[in-house]
Amino acid sequence: MRTPPPEDTVPEFNIILFGLAGCGKSSFLCSALSALCSSLQMNVTTIGGQSDHVTDRYLRYRLSTYCPGARVNLWDVWGLDVDNFNNDSFKRFLTGDVPDNYNMVEALNMNILDMPDIRASTPAEREIHAVLMFMPLGYLELPEELQAQFRRNVEIAMRQGMDLDCTAPNTHLPCY
Repeated sequence: MRTPPPEDTVPEFNIILFGLAGCGKSSFLCSALSALCSSLQMNVTTIGGQSDHVTDRYLRYRLSTYCPGARVNLWDVWGLDVDNFNNDSFKRFLTGDVPDNYNMVEALNMNILDMPDIRASTPAEREIHAVLMFMPLGYLELPEELQAQFRRNVEIAMRQGMDLDCTAPNTHLPCY
């Protein structure tokens, strides 16, 4: 993970949760927010536990809402499948081109790379500083096309200078 930027340039450190559909990104988010609060945060986001999309909007969760003084945002994006993130569109998320509360369903109906510049705020406010990758334990049993798509997006993140951390939900084993 890169060092957080100086406070006078970017007020918050942004981490995107990325991985296959149904592998625990939103569940992790609720767990992380619950750990910072005095109560369980079950209604923060929809949790599905299925292979289809439950997350349909690209959303920023400011940890400062739950832990005053925290300079970290977790960005929840819908899960990778054969129909999305087929090109360099993941790079648009990493560089801050995609705004908070962006409707991911609309992204399927148009190539995100062809979107007009939709920067409503300073891109630096949304630029991603770290990627937390989620993958299922049975990753090697997934169709080769989906494995290749996941690898391409890992490479995109690495070309953007991201250090990656990876987790395989429901296990105590590292996934790399």
